[in-house]
Amino acid sequence: MEESDQGHTGVLATCRGHEGKAGCPPRPHLPPAPPARSRPYACSVCGKRFSLKHQMETHYRVHTGEKPFSCSLCPQRSRDFSAMTKHLRTHGAAPYRCPLCGAGCPSLASMQAHMRGHSPNQLPPGWTIRSTFLYSSTRPSRPSTSLCCPPSSTT
Repeated sequence: MEESDQGHTGVLATCRGHEGKAGCPPRPHLPPAPPARSRPYACSVCGKRFSLKHQMETHYRVHTGEKPFSCSLCPQRSRDFSAMTKHLRTHGAAPYRCPLCGAGCPSLASMQAHMRGHSPNQLPPGWTIRSTFLYSSTRPSRPSTSLCCPPSSTT
């Protein structure tokens, strides 16, 4: 074995190609450290930092107690969207329901694809993709995205 000359750390390097053989103990290969992520958003209450603004806003609700998402099938309320969609699945319900044919869809993307199968003139005036959510939110709505699945076979 030879002493490593990289940075002269004094650490012994293993013999290349001979790891685990007599005289050459195995040396764990550690992956390089990931680059430090920027976390520019800080909670004004506890100082916890976040890389995305919406993560900080969702976290802040821990301090305020706000639960803007409510289940349409029971009294459950949630601090964030993903927890509410997960909760809806505990009812055995797809989180999205077509207002025209009643089809349930497991994701927003699948609901958008389903809605494209309906004629635009079938949609009620002022309809948005948000009307398919099986939960409600007291948060201000974001602009809806463009326009799922066949009706579930369980009855």
